[in-house]
Amino acid sequence: MKNRVKIIVCYYGSLPSEFKLWLKSCANNPDFSFLLVTDNRIDQTPENVEVYIISLKELRKKFSEACKLDVLLEDPYKLCDYRPLYGIVFKDKLKGCHFWGHCDIDMIWGNINKFITDELLDKYDRIGTFGHLVLYRNCPEMNFLYKKKGSAFSYKTVFSSHYFYNFDEIYGLNLICKKNHVSWLNMGHQFCLDKMPGERLAFYGVPNYKNQLVMWKDGRIYQYCEIHRQRYLKEKMYYHFSGTHYFLEESVSENVLFDGCSCWNKGKTENKLVNNAGGVNLIPGKYVGRI
Repeated sequence: MKNRVKIIVCYYGSLPSEFKLWLKSCANNPDFSFLLVTDNRIDQTPENVEVYIISLKELRKKFSEACKLDVLLEDPYKLCDYRPLYGIVFKDKLKGCHFWGHCDIDMIWGNINKFITDELLDKYDRIGTFGHLVLYRNCPEMNFLYKKKGSAFSYKTVFSSHYFYNFDEIYGLNLICKKNHVSWLNMGHQFCLDKMPGERLAFYGVPNYKNQLVMWKDGRIYQYCEIHRQRYLKEKMYYHFSGTHYFLEESVSENVLFDGCSCWNKGKTENKLVNNAGGVNLIPGKYVGRI
């Protein structure tokens, strides 16, 4: 790729066991680089993942300096509201990058190159709809986009409150993009599998099927389902499994299936999906709510 893209994630507190899935899937995408901002010490990471260790208190100070406000940041979940500031706060880490973005760690990347292409990056200044993946062109107009009018709440209100406003997406930057006619690819859920809350494996914004699993195979993510007794693989850019804990073995294989719940009662059809997946093991999950 001619465009250099760095995707940033801030995470504070104990890392979940699924973090190793995220790391491994990052390694599968060498054309993209990642910046993990955290208070955790991590021994080994892929070459394209940089770890920036900083306390939440120090990070709050950086946010305050960036927007010239005394921002509030006590709960790490509030970090989502500050994502639009990343282009300014981490500018020293973004030198030479044409785009920066933000993501979550409760996700597994597939083949990003198939969906985020140079043609797409040349055409749009902002790509993405939801906080688990949005990309911004690394330029002053996009880095200060959060200051423009159009959001449901002003950035001053958002940054001065303990409450979570979804400012990085629905009630903030998405509305600002519409109001200011930003060159924006509002891709919704068309590129991803974004798991709905609950034990059933169902996804937002895409057709769901009675019998379906998520397949991670050879570095790619698929919605694996059966329709009229025919098996289908629908490739997606990533799987976002928010609120679900997976029971992982010590070593992580890329050739696995994910369901929605460890107590899932698999019937004959579901067992067929597993048995016909070509030696791909099933990893059971349990819905636990917000992690």
